[in-house]
Amino acid sequence: MLKTDRKLRPLSSLVVFATLLALMFVGYGLSISLGNFAALHWVVAVGVFFFVLFQPAAIPMTSTMVLGLFIDGLESTPFGFYALGLLALHQLAFYQRRFLLRRPFNVIWTGFVMDTLVMALLLSVIMWMRDVMPDMRLLVSLGVLWALFPVFYVVMNGLYEHLIEER
Repeated sequence: MLKTDRKLRPLSSLVVFATLLALMFVGYGLSISLGNFAALHWVVAVGVFFFVLFQPAAIPMTSTMVLGLFIDGLESTPFGFYALGLLALHQLAFYQRRFLLRRPFNVIWTGFVMDTLVMALLLSVIMWMRDVMPDMRLLVSLGVLWALFPVFYVVMNGLYEHLIEER
């Protein structure tokens, strides 16, 4: 079980941001090399969810927005589109934080699935309002993201344990 809100080392939020940015670019590269069947740069959502849940100071909303703007640049979508989705995920996780802390992993995983589903519905409504129909790629991306959540959760846990100050 993770202890939350422990004191972080200096520049930890910069390290978290740089790690999530690197994960996003690696995911984007994998997505392109695998034939673009899924948007794998959405692994950033796991990091945002994890750090908002266990250490909100490590990923402020401005960092979340900048990560979303980077995804907008990669996907050639209007600036702010994916940033809005990540900010929605950030806020959903923040407001569910008290409930999800100190719960078993499967409850946290279910919370992540529900939050990303709400985020995807929000983005789909915005796409629909712009007369762009969401394609199957969104559903495949969510399925891959939900399936890979345990792996990236372990990675984020390792990063979190490395960033905290030992007393």
